[in-house]
Order: sequence, then structure tokens, then C-alpha cells
Amino acid sequence: MTLAQTVRIGARRLLKTPLFTIAVLVTLTLGIAANVIVFSAVNGVLLRPLPISRPGDVVAIAETALGNREGSKEVSYRDYLDWHDQSRSFESMAVVSSTNSDFITDVRGQVVRFSGALVSASFFDVLGAHAAIGRTFGPQEDRQGATRVLVIGDGLWRRQFGSDPGVLGRALTIRGQSYTILGVMPREFVYPAGADVWTPVVPSLVSIGARYKVDAMQARHFGLHTVLGRLRPGVAPDQARAELDVIVRRLPETQHPKGAGVIVTALLDEIYGPTRRGVLLLFAMVGLPVLAVASVRAVALRCGSHDPLWRALGWGRWG
Repeated sequence: MTLAQTVRIGARRLLKTPLFTIAVLVTLTLGIAANVIVFSAVNGVLLRPLPISRPGDVVAIAETALGNREGSKEVSYRDYLDWHDQSRSFESMAVVSSTNSDFITDVRGQVVRFSGALVSASFFDVLGAHAAIGRTFGPQEDRQGATRVLVIGDGLWRRQFGSDPGVLGRALTIRGQSYTILGVMPREFVYPAGADVWTPVVPSLVSIGARYKVDAMQARHFGLHTVLGRLRPGVAPDQARAELDVIVRRLPETQHPKGAGVIVTALLDEIYGPTRRGVLLLFAMVGLPVLAVASVRAVALRCGSHDPLWRALGWGRWG
């Protein structure tokens, strides 16, 4: 049977069984609409959560003092440096503050308060994220004595600077320090959650250490950070965790007791947690079955509304 013959037969059946045809069209419409809604949620949460390169290769790493992987704690900058220097499981690593800091400045005579994250210069490179305008940090800005700089988020740029591209190079005074704006991130870049700006971690740690009278660069008990790592091709998270466990156990036992180790979590799970799993479950429970039912009912047009199968399913009455 040719395609033209099939189309003619199908058209005649559509005209002979209008109620059945309407039912199938309504079913397909509802099925497609439901799947569009569910897929939009999946796409927003899972497929395009951040404008970063190969997000499945990026993991978040925290320390634990217990062998059963419970009781995670923040990582000190000194430990991060040891992991970075000794690990072979990662293409690159970065550090980001586990909580955002408050920043207060003056913009055109208006006091502005916003949140910022302390990050290593490698932070944006590990994520494969790039500035929409301007640039992100280089190693020269993440060292002791460096000039203070900022990368700002799209939201802050639009709210406080009117989307002015001339914002690059502008200086903001924060806690008596002058910060120069280097770049603006894309609208979709929202990591860590709530951060309006990003600034290099080392100059900030020097200031924090002076405030608390501690060497924040070297003190292993001074944990403020989460570590991000981009896995090398072919390296599984469990392999990376096992290697880091060995590294941690070589560190001074006064700060890393017996049984200490690390927790390695996919970055998307770290960000979305139960939400991500819930969306996957929603897609599996709603989207796929609805599409399958809609498709099966549509096949009835090809088989004929008087086929015994459709009668057995209770659909023969539409013929």
C-alpha cells in the first residue's frame, strides 16, 4: 500500500467517525501539552540549569570526619591547596565560599546592599562559564596584595547600573576598600544561589584573617569553603573520592582524625538536591505514560475503530 493510499484511507475513516476523531485529537492535544509542561520543567532544572560546560563532569567536594560519609564540614583553604596539588583525578579545581557575604556600597548616592561569593581565580574556568561583557578573574587578581576586583551578576547590573556597558572599570567602595568591576555574567548564571557579585578569595581571606587574628590561608581548622572539581575524562566520582580520602589521611591528624574523608557530589545534585530527583520522577510518572496513552489512542485511527483490541479497551464505541 502506497503512502497516498494510506492517507486516503485514513481521511475516509476520519470523516466517517467524527466522534472518534475528535476524541483522538483531544487526547493527543492533552498528551502533548502535558509533556511540553513536564519537559519544560526538566529542561529548566536538569538540561539547562547553568550556562556551564559539561555540567555532568563537575562535582562539589566537602570534608567529613566520619567514615560513614555523614557530618560534612567546610574545607579550609590550606586543605584545598593540598587537594589541588596532589590530586590527579581532576582537570581543575576551584574553591567557593560556602555562604555568601554581605556587601554594602554607594551607587549614585544610593546605599546598595548585595550578596557576594568569595571564589578562587579558577572558579569560572572550572565551570566553563564566561562573562557576558568584560572578563572574569586571572591568577594575578587572586593573590596577596592584589588590587580588589569584582565580577557582577546580570541582575545587579540591570537594577543598579541600568545595563550600562560602561560599568566595566568602575570602582565601588566596600568596607573602605576600592573594588574595580571587571565583567558581568550572563543572566542565567546564578551560582551560588543569591550571589550578586564574585570576588577573589585570597585578598578576602587576608582581610578576614587580620580581623580574627588567624592565618586564614594556612589554618586547617579555618573552614569556609566548598571545593569544586572538574573530573578528568573517564574518572568516576567514586574514584575521585577514593583518591581524596587517601590525601586527607596523609594530612596532620590533629585536624583530620582517623576515619576522615570527603564527600563527592555531582554539582547539579548539590544545587538542586531533592528538586532535581522530584522533577525526574515527575517526568517518569506523568510525561512518558501520558505520551504513550496518547500515542496508542492515535494508532486506533490506523487500525480502525472497530478493531477488537480497541473494543476490548472500551474505545470501540467511538466508531
